[in-house]
Amino acid sequence: MKPLPKDAGKETRGRVLIVGGSLRYPGAILLASRAALRCGAGVVTVAAARSVTEAIAGEDPNVTFFPLAEAQPGVVATGAAAQLSTLAGEKTRVMLLGPGLAHGPGTDDFVAAVLRNARALATVIDADGLNALARTEDWRALLPAKTILTPHDGEAARLAGRVVPAGAARVVFAERHARDWAAVVALKGPVTVVTDGKKTYLHDHPNPTLGVGGTCNPLTANSLHTRVVLVSLADGSVKPISPSITMRTWNSALTPAGRGRVRGVDPRPSGRSPGGRGRRVGRARDRHRRRAPTCAP
Repeated sequence: MKPLPKDAGKETRGRVLIVGGSLRYPGAILLASRAALRCGAGVVTVAAARSVTEAIAGEDPNVTFFPLAEAQPGVVATGAAAQLSTLAGEKTRVMLLGPGLAHGPGTDDFVAAVLRNARALATVIDADGLNALARTEDWRALLPAKTILTPHDGEAARLAGRVVPAGAARVVFAERHARDWAAVVALKGPVTVVTDGKKTYLHDHPNPTLGVGGTCNPLTANSLHTRVVLVSLADGSVKPISPSITMRTWNSALTPAGRGRVRGVDPRPSGRSPGGRGRRVGRARDRHRRRAPTCAP
């Protein structure tokens, strides 16, 4: 990845737009926004239903907010997608869609409309954004050209219409659907598979510290920040698959039980870690090696 120049400002670092949140899950977008900031994003804007932004606005003074129209308290209105059109086109380099969005009247149509209006924007889709897609007919046609999907096995099964297999077949599953969906797929779990259908990387050091609600939100935010993952999609400065691996490595190695290393990339980030500890990640193998997961997910 390109190092930041000494005179880098917020526009060089990139603007991140996070769309999601609900009264039931207000913490999801807050966790994601903080993680993006700690990865070095220049500006992070949270777009959520108005009552949600009012509930969390003050929790972190570094986060900016964009209140959206509501269908009911805490549920974003379908028409609010039009509000995002200008924001998504004004210097924003990447969008994260879905954390904490929940399922309410019109939310599926809202997700579809947001994607239609952001065809040129590098996009990461997670959590309830993925669930909304699974309930939408011909959802693959909605995906922007530069898309990362970050499902766990349950979300992946809903998208694919079949159960995710275990063991080595899980890797084949992720590769096949990355090709079919024309997206980078980060299939999360004790063994995480990251693939674009052509190149595949495994993180096969399970970390039970991550087995709690909410850990997927900072993980996904790490994956969306332009200097961590989507710089590859925004300006082609690195291969599209490799930075996704860096994101997964950070999330494992920077937690108390983390000792994992990712095969196929040298994930040595500069700057502070998502957890604020700035611990250096171990060196990965120089030569790419593919092998089946060492444990069943």
